[in-house]
Amino acid sequence: MPCPEMGDARLKALIDTVHAERGKELKEAIPLPPKLVVSLEVMLPKLILEKKDAAAITVWWVLILIYASLRFDAGVHVAMSIPRDDL
Repeated sequence: MPCPEMGDARLKALIDTVHAERGKELKEAIPLPPKLVVSLEVMLPKLILEKKDAAAITVWWVLILIYASLRFDAGVHVAMSIPRDDL
């Protein structure tokens, strides 16, 4: 597939729109207190040892959601750039 012409007005307008939208304020969720996350991490092995499967699965799932949210939130702030030599 051939590379698009970088001087094309339509492509330049799209790039300008992306740059303008990227400058808008991000709405972020209120961060969870670290003590809450640590307490869930400490609680999980105890629930597993006590054979409280439903509670352990619930805590495990909440931790997965928290970790995924943290990773996504960190990734939102990374600005991608493509070196012009690769185009």
